[in-house]
Amino acid sequence: MKKLACLLLALTMACSLCPPVQAEGVLEDLDAFREAFFAHTDAGDKYFYLLFTNEVREALLQYAVDETVEVDHVLQNSLVMPLMLNAGVIQCCGYETVSQRSGIWTLKFQEIEWYAGKKIALAAQKGDLSGLSEREMETLRVAREFVDTLSGTEAEKELAIHDYLCGHVTGFADEDDYNEDDSAVGALLNGEANCDGYADAFYLLCSLAGVEVRYVSGIAKGGLHMWNAVRVDGQWVMVDVTWDDLGPYISHLYFNIGAERMARDHEWVPAALPPGMAE
Repeated sequence: MKKLACLLLALTMACSLCPPVQAEGVLEDLDAFREAFFAHTDAGDKYFYLLFTNEVREALLQYAVDETVEVDHVLQNSLVMPLMLNAGVIQCCGYETVSQRSGIWTLKFQEIEWYAGKKIALAAQKGDLSGLSEREMETLRVAREFVDTLSGTEAEKELAIHDYLCGHVTGFADEDDYNEDDSAVGALLNGEANCDGYADAFYLLCSLAGVEVRYVSGIAKGGLHMWNAVRVDGQWVMVDVTWDDLGPYISHLYFNIGAERMARDHEWVPAALPPGMAE
């Protein structure tokens, strides 16, 4: 989760070289903003913008960690930050401007870079692998080979993915800049990963297996941490594969649990999660 610092820095930059995807109209509440944001990121749009009312902007600012931040850089401290992390965004050049229409705000997202697992999953979904590196192509091959062995219900496939990662990956803390250990590449090819890598590999495998999944960023044990939310049998629950990997033993203490149980030792921004999370 040390990429957060890099993301904060990137968000303060203004980029206008690439035309964003056209906005879908003026968003008038926070739920609509969140839904529109995830619609774009789920589709893999690297350039898009959202139009929203001042009421939505005020709702976003309720989650600001620094009330003294300049207006044009409010992005980096509002609800937008956890939304971006939960969408699998490593960094993005985004900025905020007031449009010609009074009271309407424009938020632009440009030059988005995804976690490797998200990038690979999007490429596989679209059937266009031309943008993947050799290591990412190899990761996709390994991921597909494993997913092809899965059978049964969504819940059974997800359990197999969880147990596979616990048995295959060795976890450790990594304080360097973003690298393979922060991604599905390190987890699946090297068998080594930090919490980002576990979550990214879980995201990739679940996506390939047809299980709806998201990242969840937050705090655990006093430090930045990442895990996943997954929708199984129509219900959103949370999974922390990192904490379930106990070396020679596989735990299921943090497998498919609700918000109340996870909140005992994890913290996150609820508004950044999909609605309908199990309690």
